[in-house]
Amino acid sequence: MSKKHIAPCGLDCARCDIYIATQADSDSMRMEVAKNWSALFHYSFTKDDINCDGCLGGGRMSVYCHTMCEVRQCAVQRGIIDCKACPDYKCNALIRNHEASASYTP
Repeated sequence: MSKKHIAPCGLDCARCDIYIATQADSDSMRMEVAKNWSALFHYSFTKDDINCDGCLGGGRMSVYCHTMCEVRQCAVQRGIIDCKACPDYKCNALIRNHEASASYTP
């Protein structure tokens, strides 16, 4: 697995529904993910929001990762690519992120 597919929080982007739908270039998958994530995050995702090449991929980035994920925003601000390198490792934002991802079932 390429490092560019591991998010700063440690999650594998290649296992993310948005990433999978993007790489498959499937509008039907994008629509399904938009529906599921809208319910999960209480935000009206559209099919067009479901495009991502990974948090550190340097390409397209989903609206969630780019603007809503507080862990990624913190990592960018601190100039780190891995939360384990942070002096505040296992902060509340990271814990909430992992709890949310663990409870998510598509």
